[in-house]
Amino acid sequence: MSFSYTQPYIIVGAFIVRDGKVLLIQENHAPDKGKWNLPAGKLDFGETPLDAAKREAFEEAGINFTPTYLLGIHSIYRKNVPGEVHALRVIFGGGLKMMSTSNTAKPLTA
Repeated sequence: MSFSYTQPYIIVGAFIVRDGKVLLIQENHAPDKGKWNLPAGKLDFGETPLDAAKREAFEEAGINFTPTYLLGIHSIYRKNVPGEVHALRVIFGGGLKMMSTSNTAKPLTA
């Protein structure tokens, strides 16, 4: 599939560390299928970057993530994909929330 954007788009991601390990997901779609990456995706129209980071962490890893700080912003320009891609990537760091309100809930395991 070929695609081309006339302006950069925004990718928002989550940098999640637990027990000294960084959470990575394996990409499931071309052109990066099989590569490891932070949970991240395109910012939806009308969505805040913080909400996008929460949504992407949940959609891609099933984790309730609370962004608490901006880790970094960088520009990605790729010619090695069908079409050309220019994106601004915004990465937030933060913590995890328990997914259950039960008193017997335990932290998520990797």
